[in-house]
Amino acid sequence: MFCIHFSEQVYIQIMSAVENFGYVLEYVLDYVEINVLTVALGLVVFVLLFWSSILEKHKYPPGPIPLPFIGNGYSIFAKNKSQFRYKNWSRKYGNVVSYVMFGQWTVELFGYDAIHEAFVERSDIFSNREAHILQKVVKAKGLIFSDDWKELRRQALTVFRDHGMGKLVMEAKIIEEQEYLIGKLSSLKGTQSSDTFKLVVGGAVSNVINQVVFGRRLDYEDVDLKCLRFFEAYYVAALKALLIPGYKYLPWDPIGLRPLQLYERQAREFFRSEVELHRKSLDINEPRDYIDTFLIEGIKNGNSLFSDEEELCSTISQLYIAGYDTTSTTLTWALLFLVNYPQCQDKIHEEICKTVGSRAVCWKDRVSMHYTQAFIQEVLRFSGLTGSALSHVCTADTVIQGHSIPKGCRIMANLYSTYHDESVFPESYLFKSERFLNSDGEFVKPTGKQMLPFSLGKRACLGEGLARTELFMFLVSIVQQFHFTAVGETKSAEEGIDVFTHSPLPFKYTFCARE
Repeated sequence: MFCIHFSEQVYIQIMSAVENFGYVLEYVLDYVEINVLTVALGLVVFVLLFWSSILEKHKYPPGPIPLPFIGNGYSIFAKNKSQFRYKNWSRKYGNVVSYVMFGQWTVELFGYDAIHEAFVERSDIFSNREAHILQKVVKAKGLIFSDDWKELRRQALTVFRDHGMGKLVMEAKIIEEQEYLIGKLSSLKGTQSSDTFKLVVGGAVSNVINQVVFGRRLDYEDVDLKCLRFFEAYYVAALKALLIPGYKYLPWDPIGLRPLQLYERQAREFFRSEVELHRKSLDINEPRDYIDTFLIEGIKNGNSLFSDEEELCSTISQLYIAGYDTTSTTLTWALLFLVNYPQCQDKIHEEICKTVGSRAVCWKDRVSMHYTQAFIQEVLRFSGLTGSALSHVCTADTVIQGHSIPKGCRIMANLYSTYHDESVFPESYLFKSERFLNSDGEFVKPTGKQMLPFSLGKRACLGEGLARTELFMFLVSIVQQFHFTAVGETKSAEEGIDVFTHSPLPFKYTFCARE
């Protein structure tokens, strides 16, 4: 005889859901005149779907029981989705939690051990990306979604190694960009918004990416640079629109997508024009930047992947968005903490005076600036910038932390859970740069087990080295030249909002030049 045995916890969940549905049904019958047969049919459908969800649930790790039609989709309305799932689900069900999102079963991993087991110890099973809704926005697969991601990643890492990370030539270009950044900030007067700050500092971040990808910088007022900065806003709006069925048929545009489509078209046209310029001036023995290296790979090795212009443009757009948004948003968080905690700003400036003085900051200065490094590390931790890594897919039936995970399941890594592990970071909801200093006041670099702001495994952020260089050099150059003060009510990381990254709500500040 077929029989299913429920645990006490599952039984309580089922009875609670049935009881809640009973309240809803009672309300409907009391206040709305509905045909009894219609109600009965609706009830039968609901019960069948609910029972189907319960039967399906037994194949997956513990987690909230999905409701018919919507699954567990209500969690997407939380301001900080990664924090919501960590606080409400992980603490209740453990470090491996399953739920249904947009009609697909998802397993989310919480804590370093579970994430490391999947993405490092079993990387052969968990390194692939799923067919993501974001692909409808990027249009081609590129570095993130392509089946040939290993080849594209290898080639991109070669470019970062040869033209970016750890190279004095790139450091010189960042120092040059610092001058333009300080000049632009100096032109701002009066009370400012954090949105303005992000646009300005985003111009500097964009130009570092431009140097790697295109081999040149753009003026802050250049129309192409403006398009590139709004390109990320288009991606955010387009992703939101895709989550609303029939959005393109709406007579109005509540998300503001349509005006941003112009920037998307202009940005892609800019990418294509740059590719064409590079083709005409290409020297296969002297690659200047990412585009050159990509084109040369196709010519020398006859690899069709590196002869596809659409894939090249898609990869450029993904490199651009990943590099622009994460770094410019982190610097905006840093500004928020500078104005929220003036003592931090004073300590950083004191280190600048001792180590840098009035000259331009360079990357090697970090060795003597322990508090500044600790501050940046705490900004990365406390802001929870990357609450969750981009989803993966499980390519074979497997087991993680004792829980069965079926093939084809979507896999999410909740990085937020590593930032607020109380066993690693006591009083994790307090901003304390000192947690990364030892008793002698020296910076102690956290191990991978302590923090994963750039994820880990074969799909970890390939631009981590360049991003850390930008964060240090741009932040120090800004604090070297200006003193910042909060205006009005300050904001906290708890009040941020999730888009691609966890961003601070807009805040006001004022600043003045240091003597």
